[in-house]
Amino acid sequence: MFSANDRISVRQLKILVILNLFSTTSLILPRMAAEAAGRDGWIAVILGTILALLYVLIIMHLAYKFPQKTLIEYSQTLLGKVLTFIIGFIFIAKLILSAAFGLRLFSELIKEVLLDNTPIEVIIMSMLLVVVYVARKGYECRARVAEILIWIIFIPIILVLIFALPQVNFSNILPVFVNEPKDILMGGYIISLTYSAVDLLLLAIPYTDRPRETRKPVIKAVLLVGIFNIILCIITFGLFGELGTRRQIWPVMTIMQVVEIPGSLLERQDGLMIAFWILSIFAVINAYVFFISIITQKLFKLKEQNFLVLPFLPVIFLLALIPNNVVEIYEYTKNLMSYMGVFLLVIIPVILIGLAKKRKIGEA
Repeated sequence: MFSANDRISVRQLKILVILNLFSTTSLILPRMAAEAAGRDGWIAVILGTILALLYVLIIMHLAYKFPQKTLIEYSQTLLGKVLTFIIGFIFIAKLILSAAFGLRLFSELIKEVLLDNTPIEVIIMSMLLVVVYVARKGYECRARVAEILIWIIFIPIILVLIFALPQVNFSNILPVFVNEPKDILMGGYIISLTYSAVDLLLLAIPYTDRPRETRKPVIKAVLLVGIFNIILCIITFGLFGELGTRRQIWPVMTIMQVVEIPGSLLERQDGLMIAFWILSIFAVINAYVFFISIITQKLFKLKEQNFLVLPFLPVIFLLALIPNNVVEIYEYTKNLMSYMGVFLLVIIPVILIGLAKKRKIGEA
């Protein structure tokens, strides 16, 4: 642990990666898998996780060449100020849109299940104000909060999934490979983009106390989330079938509603799960907002970053109000991941790695 120096441990980075990857897509991942690859959706999740690991290896290879610098800093050396500004602008746009759509998705669920009479604007702004407050406190504060949230979020969800297992009909996921191979592969690619939050590692690695010891912990974090997603998808398909999963707006939340916990201790266990999920959403939106300020600071070479959080608050709020319904949020999110995901996950890192090797810049 560290005090007020914005340095975090490798263990804390691992926890932050898990929370960042789990959050917004966890509730809708089974539906995305069913739409992308049909009954073989759970296989697409496996392929997506493998591709996500490839993204991580590329990003970590680049990060190890410049362990003490962020993407914006070494891009200025390799690409120049103009191209770096363009990359930074694209990164900021991606984070702002991700934060806005994540907030809107979160708010729609809260309004539907818990706060039916509360205006959506109030829910969005309430979460956004808390997120901005913590983001201004720096990266170490985020890491300390994450160490607490990781247990509060995952233990209850894992328990519910364990209770769901006896009700799973595994014939709903059999036989396998009933869809065209190209559909399964495309489904795997689409699912891999749900791991796009790993691009935050391009900015986060220099904030660890041992940057060159982060590769294995990060890979383990992605694997853990991938295994969890695969199990989640299999259980959802097993309970509702492919068609039933497609029809569900919130497949994972529906699991929480239909699974009976022994002893009937909770009348609204779905409400309890939402409470835990709120913490997960808080973690990832906080990451987006924090790194928006970091990119802005590096681009304009400012001394402080905490005050830069505030100007983006109204932008995120207004963008979150654009979608008319959940279906539009799905479409916006899918388009965002499709158009910006691979650019920051693969294209930019590969170009920078090539330039660094050609010019013999950076560590081995």
